Amino acid sequence: MATNSGTIASNEIPSVAVYLYEKNTRTSEEITKFDLVFVDQEALTNEFYTILPILRRQKMSNDDIKKYLIEYYFDFYGATDSKSIKQFVDQLVDNAK
Repeated sequence: MATNSGTIASNEIPSVAVYLYEKNTRTSEEITKFDLVFVDQEALTNEFYTILPILRRQKMSNDDIKKYLIEYYFDFYGATDSKSIKQFVDQLVDNAK
């Protein structure tokens, strides 16, 4: 992936820092730091398709499956935009055979 700062050659950018900048005093303060991870959508889809039959054999409802997959994502991949992962999981479960 190419950015203004150069090329990103892996699926992770470690130690991304966010700063609070005070324009009047021209000072900045680091307010948080995190690792930014890019999850491959095709690999995640395949991973979820591997898990889905197991959950269906346990007679889980679609709503429970969706909740499980979202929790699984957060446990293994970390925080993400909750609307995006919900939309992804909803579409995947609703369209799965």
